[in-house]
Amino acid sequence: MTWLTVHLTPASSGPAGLIADATGSIKSSREVEDRINEIRTGLQSSPGVQSISPSENIADKVMTILGSLHDPGYLEALRLGPHPREPEITELASRYAAAGVPQNTSVDAGSYQRALFSAATGFAAATTIASKRSPVSYALCRPPGHHAGRSFMGGYCLLNNAAVAALSLRASGFHRPAIIDLDFHPGNGTSDVLSAHPSRNFNQHSAATGILNF
Repeated sequence: MTWLTVHLTPASSGPAGLIADATGSIKSSREVEDRINEIRTGLQSSPGVQSISPSENIADKVMTILGSLHDPGYLEALRLGPHPREPEITELASRYAAAGVPQNTSVDAGSYQRALFSAATGFAAATTIASKRSPVSYALCRPPGHHAGRSFMGGYCLLNNAAVAALSLRASGFHRPAIIDLDFHPGNGTSDVLSAHPSRNFNQHSAATGILNF
């Protein structure tokens, strides 16, 4: 079986940032370029794996899907919002935090563009399956997406990549694509962005208890 890996271009990689937790303590972000590189190296060293990057001609389709998932004001704020010299928590990030969740998601000058690349990666991976180019496709998406809701960010997530891939598959004729989210924390963003879409069911199992402290 051929596995097709869709990954981000080098231009979408970003520097290691600093984030502040709920107590105000500063620590290094876990979102570092080395994670992507190590996963990519491991996949590409496996037999039968082909690797591609998203093409530029899918941008309009990705933006259309994002517009159906995220609030237009939220997308515009991400695109035009304040970007500090250092990727600290900003007023922008605080304004778009999920209710009751401590915000620790950094926003720097490249955050929006990296999030778009990541969403495009999810879309491209779904497209390779829909076009029967490969029966299995792995999207190497960073930043992640399952804590990104219709009008909030969190847990390093800005745009919801999994929901983008699922809606892409539906548009290609897959009646009920499934999102199986394996994570300690529930995908609160995914359930939020898909809540307004028809024919959706949520069966959630999480080890997390109490407040979502990412």
